[in-house]
Amino acid sequence: MKVQISLFTNILSFGKKARISTNSVPNCVRKLVNEFQDWRDLQKNAKKLQDVFKRRQQEFESNLDNLFDIAHADALQLMKIEEDRMFLQRQREPGRPSHLGGVDKKLTDKEERARLRAVKEANQRIKHVSASTS
Repeated sequence: MKVQISLFTNILSFGKKARISTNSVPNCVRKLVNEFQDWRDLQKNAKKLQDVFKRRQQEFESNLDNLFDIAHADALQLMKIEEDRMFLQRQREPGRPSHLGGVDKKLTDKEERARLRAVKEANQRIKHVSASTS
């Protein structure tokens, strides 16, 4: 269980870097365990040639492509940046043609300026409150 948690913690860090709302670790682990159980069930019936078993194998193979789709179900609605939405949509396509690139310097700089502005405002409020109480 520790291995699955560690695995998905690392995978979810990529979702965070890509600004994608992700599922929680327990949900991801549950999905992996369910896929493993499906695989074990398919192994038991591997020699059977009936259509039902062939269909189950095909469903399993198609679900396997989505095993590491860690995005939240409402991720597209929650995202505000169109480029991030397009990235997620491309990640969900067969073959996953998109990949994470370098750091978005413009966005990083913008966020840093906003953070510094918030800290500065908080310091000013503290000074104002302490000056008015003196």
